[in-house]
Amino acid sequence: MSRAAMRQMRMGGGRVDDYRFAIGGALFVVAFVVFLLSPVLQLSDSKYSMLTADALLHHHSFDLSRYSIPNFNPARGFGYVGDGNAYQLGVYNGEVLYGYPLGTSILSAPAVALADLLGTSPATSDGHFSLKGEMIVQKFLAAFLMALLAVILFRVALVRLGIGASLILAAGAAFGTQIWSTASRAMWSQTWDILLTGVVVWMLVAGEARDSNRSERSRPILLATVLALMFLVRPTAAASIAAVSVYMIVRRRCEFLPYAISGGVWAILMLCFWRTVYGTFAGFYYVPHQTAPSLLLHGLRCNLISPSRGIFIFCPALIVVLYLMARHWRRLPNRDLAITALGAIACLAVIVSAWPVYWAGRCFGPRFFTEAVPWFFLLAVLGCDAAISSLPRQRWHPAFAAGIVLLGLSIAINATGALSWKTDDWNDIEPLQVRVFDWSQPQFLAPWIPPH
Repeated sequence: MSRAAMRQMRMGGGRVDDYRFAIGGALFVVAFVVFLLSPVLQLSDSKYSMLTADALLHHHSFDLSRYSIPNFNPARGFGYVGDGNAYQLGVYNGEVLYGYPLGTSILSAPAVALADLLGTSPATSDGHFSLKGEMIVQKFLAAFLMALLAVILFRVALVRLGIGASLILAAGAAFGTQIWSTASRAMWSQTWDILLTGVVVWMLVAGEARDSNRSERSRPILLATVLALMFLVRPTAAASIAAVSVYMIVRRRCEFLPYAISGGVWAILMLCFWRTVYGTFAGFYYVPHQTAPSLLLHGLRCNLISPSRGIFIFCPALIVVLYLMARHWRRLPNRDLAITALGAIACLAVIVSAWPVYWAGRCFGPRFFTEAVPWFFLLAVLGCDAAISSLPRQRWHPAFAAGIVLLGLSIAINATGALSWKTDDWNDIEPLQVRVFDWSQPQFLAPWIPPH
């Protein structure tokens, strides 16, 4: 039994639940306000995703041809950035469609409908694209979803840790990672993806706790559904799907059959959906691209340790997380979950580093590793629990001091991406695939080091 559970027994479950609810609510409010007031808006790939949701709501179609969209040249096609072209759009199956995965637009449709009721819309009454309306909806929705994710991570930590430690870890994840600097800046495809990944992690942790709380059983059909939605939002979710599927086979064998059947049904539905919308069994974004071992190694170096895209550069607190995992591996409360998290992270690293645009385009920091944050968070919770359990009562683990310092540094680094437009302007100097390796001007130092 975890120390958090024993503490709950001593204090009384109802009283602890009241504290959890109040602290979780306060965390949501603070995170939402900070995310909403942070000025930088990274409206690039996500542009027109809310307009697509508007088309789905009002015209029951993803076709944007009925809207007046400036700077869209059908001859250029999806992905052509030059000449100010609306590169996010393309012509598929005779229709003008948003070229990135449509899952973001589908899941965001209720928010777009609510915004419309409140007088804000990504389209004007006469069918013109409204950039202002698109920006407002994306900014509010991204801030709301990421504040909700902060609460979900807080609940994940509470399964193994006390309230104080859980709050520190959840707040650190909210402000010291891409949650603040990327996912809350606009409706990137990673925004829904990281939220759903957080839900998956929560379900797995709750499933492991079912022996002590019978009401928190794992739900294989719901788990498969959330994973399917992740894939509909972003194909790199295949990394999490693979890791969780292995976990279900090894750890939850009796629940694997309903999980697999549900996943198979969703796979068939998605194939039919893509066939109907795109005229093919997969959209452009889901078609694998050829790569080479040399590109993969170069991409890994970029996404792990480069000065402007490296996950361990922008989130140095993760170094302590990995140290705690290695140092206390034998004491980990659940090594199966740890292996699942490490597997998901490793698979994601290979997928995004093998992608031809491995430097993630115009963004801030390790955008391609955004969806790995909940998995890293799970490792942090397990590592801290093991470290605390290894100490005599009231002792302080030396790694915690380093963790606090590096967490503060992580927050400072990610704050620049959300608060300073100069970090966004840093992307204006090409070629980015070369600049991301330049230590003379890291992106997070753009507010203080003039571009050259």
